Amino acid sequence: MFRRKTTRRPRRKKNDRMLHLKVSSPRILLFHSLHATKGFLQAALILALVCGLGWMGVRAIQTHFIDNKDYLIQKIELETNGFMTHERLMAQTGIDMETTIFSVDLQRAQETLELLPEIVEVELRRQMPSTLKVRLKERIPVAWIASPSLNIAGRNPHGGLLVDQEGVIFPCDGRLWDVSEELPVIEVFDVSLSEFSPGKPLRHADALRALSFIYTLREEDAEIDLDRLIVENFFSLRLRMKDSMEARIGMYEHDQALKKLCRVMAHAKASGRELQWIDLLPRHNVPGYYKDSGLLPPPLERMNHEVSLR
Repeated sequence: MFRRKTTRRPRRKKNDRMLHLKVSSPRILLFHSLHATKGFLQAALILALVCGLGWMGVRAIQTHFIDNKDYLIQKIELETNGFMTHERLMAQTGIDMETTIFSVDLQRAQETLELLPEIVEVELRRQMPSTLKVRLKERIPVAWIASPSLNIAGRNPHGGLLVDQEGVIFPCDGRLWDVSEELPVIEVFDVSLSEFSPGKPLRHADALRALSFIYTLREEDAEIDLDRLIVENFFSLRLRMKDSMEARIGMYEHDQALKKLCRVMAHAKASGRELQWIDLLPRHNVPGYYKDSGLLPPPLERMNHEVSLR
């Protein structure tokens, strides 16, 4: 009934009986060094071969394309909806007509053109063997921006500010003066420089309302020779024509104000007179006067009252 007690010795692992020796024989060390040197030389040889092939490739490209006179730039085809000239294009991008089409960094030239505030889209490509094609989409100006408080002149061929139909501001450069000289001027007061940043949308609320009237004027194709549109305050605009006639309108309902103004001017012309000034803000008894006499006669006041009711 008694269990026999036995003692067991722990088994040793096989590794416990292994002898670890650190060999420091000069002959073995020599073989190890030779093996390492061989690997290093093989890697250096492969690297030298790759570098040599790369250098030969670069030289081949340099010789057959970049320096090949068969690909010298003969023509730059410029397609644009605006007013960029070949001379200004080359000045901005640094393109040299004495080089080949492959020596021109198209990406850098495109990025340079895209930085111009008046440029919307740019596309550059090569056409074998000697032509560069440039396609531009430019902003089309509709008005000038003027601000006496910021010393911004209305019409200035040297850095004057223009605005396009989307309300983006850009400076007058190149041939823009030729097509912008007769555009109307939007004049605003009490503004900050951040509201008129070239390349960015106009941020002045009242100036945007004035620009909205110019949109309406262009859409209606009204026979009004507008010279300047002055933001008087937050609720009124003053129109100044090129014949010195002036009119005051509101900030909104520009289509109705324009129709009313055209009717009044047509009536004045039919009666053989020239309108000097008129205030279209009141809905009744519209004040105004002719160039050669005093206040408008009662019939013209009744006509404006009828127009305002339509």
